[in-house]
Amino acid sequence: MPERIPQLDRLAAAGKEAPMLPPSEIRRRGNRRRAGRYLGTAAGVAALAIIAGVAVWQSPLLDDRSGPDWAGPSPSPTASPTATPTPPPTPTTVPPTPSTPGSPVAPEVPSVTPPGWANVPTADLLLDPQVTGEVKAEHEPPPGVAIGLCDPGDYGSPSTFLVRELGLAGDAYPTDVWAVVLGYPSVDAATAGFDTINDAAINCAGQLEDAGLTDARIQDHSDDVVLNPDIVDAEPVRVGYSFGFGLIPEDAYDTGRWTESTVLQAGERVMWITTTFDGQDFNCSVAPDPDAQQCLRPAAVPSLLTLLVE
Repeated sequence: MPERIPQLDRLAAAGKEAPMLPPSEIRRRGNRRRAGRYLGTAAGVAALAIIAGVAVWQSPLLDDRSGPDWAGPSPSPTASPTATPTPPPTPTTVPPTPSTPGSPVAPEVPSVTPPGWANVPTADLLLDPQVTGEVKAEHEPPPGVAIGLCDPGDYGSPSTFLVRELGLAGDAYPTDVWAVVLGYPSVDAATAGFDTINDAAINCAGQLEDAGLTDARIQDHSDDVVLNPDIVDAEPVRVGYSFGFGLIPEDAYDTGRWTESTVLQAGERVMWITTTFDGQDFNCSVAPDPDAQQCLRPAAVPSLLTLLVE
């Protein structure tokens, strides 16, 4: 039998003598102990959180987030040895050399084909078919003497000037028909030349009197000439036709000196035919007339116009 321990026996006896607590008191005291442990644990966790926060705040990792990173004072500059300057690199692209402006280039002007001698009428087209005619002379440029009785002396600015003198065959007969063809650099220039020549013919009475003739008069029959511009490929197509006379002084038969002028324009070309003759009358019709003979020049206008543009 084991030996008894006096101290344990006394503790057991004291326990029996101590009064027992009721169950409700035991539960109350247990709840208080658990609450104390919870509070202690929460306080410990809070303390750890505070310590961790302070540690993070003091961490250099948050320097950029806690405020601007002010630059510290710059260190005093230290003199560096002088370096030899390096010349800038030579550019590989050569700048363009400025060009010297040259003479201005004139705009290209469409070329105009000048007329030739083939465009100048001959005797068979201009003289009465019952007579024999011939070429008396040809000139390029103008002959330097008056062409007919109503020569204006100014023809605008022709670049081609062809003159063919015609008359009855034989040295006894002088020139009485001048056929002139002019080529101009443009339609406008040809129009101006046509107007100058035709106006001089219509207003020729003064020139006839200056030539010593009397009672001079001119009639303009341009509107009476039948003209069909569609027979040629040119613009504009125009015709001027006039005739007149002045009496020869002291002539027993009242003979007059007549002048007849026909002017045609087809584009850049102008044809001028002037005739001079002496006679007592000039009996012909400008327009076609079954009861009268038509004048040679108005009747030949279609052929002359076609010849001019060939």
